[in-house]
Amino acid sequence: MKRRLFLIRFRRRHFLLSETGKKKLSAVIFTVVRMYRAYEEYLEYVERPAPGPTAPPVSKFSNEVFNPTNPVELPISGFGNGHRLRVVLKTLDKRNEQFSVNLKNGNDILLHFNPRLKDNVIVFNSFSNGEWQHEERPSIVFPFERKKIYTIEFVATTDSSALVNLKDGDDILLHFNPRLKDEVIVFNVFTDGEWQHEERPSIVFPFQKDQIYTIELVATTDNSALIYVNGRFLYEFRQRESGQRASSVEVDGDVFIHSVHVT
Repeated sequence: MKRRLFLIRFRRRHFLLSETGKKKLSAVIFTVVRMYRAYEEYLEYVERPAPGPTAPPVSKFSNEVFNPTNPVELPISGFGNGHRLRVVLKTLDKRNEQFSVNLKNGNDILLHFNPRLKDNVIVFNSFSNGEWQHEERPSIVFPFERKKIYTIEFVATTDSSALVNLKDGDDILLHFNPRLKDEVIVFNVFTDGEWQHEERPSIVFPFQKDQIYTIELVATTDNSALIYVNGRFLYEFRQRESGQRASSVEVDGDVFIHSVHVT
């Protein structure tokens, strides 16, 4: 059998590639183009100035992951005063789409953030001792839409704050759970195998399907965590567990995860 060869020209030079070599080269080019386009989207949405109250600036993240597989879980060394978690993601065009960000401690979820695009609601909750706690669905403007890019930031307001499936082993210190179907965000904590009291604050649900969002969590000094979506303040979650216990951050759900940054 004759091998098919392909003539490739690069920088005024010609190269002969086999069918396998051509496929490998095409895969590399596709990956590079995909990463470049994702980076362009990140710059477009993250660097765009947002009107209204904005998240405090951050000069450097100590841990960043780009284009991770979904779901992704990153280890962290606590989530206390001045710590920030930023998630850049793009919502998909699915019928029952929702996604979540959890601050965890083992199996416990200290903060569960769950936007639900179908319901235009963000659900907050906690999971501890093997049970979900009281769910919170704040009456807020739902900021998310399908097939758009968003930057979500979580800000810790004390040394003992925790949020966004910030985990310590199996515990979730903060569970941030926007539920697009219900258009509600649920905050909660999961400790000792049980979910704790769920919070569903009455705030505007900011998420929509197929949109890109940046979510940021910022730790401060008054026993709470500040949450920003695309640079705009969304909600303040009062701590229930020590944020210093947080050892990982988990992002999961029906979303394309662009990147995760941790200070």
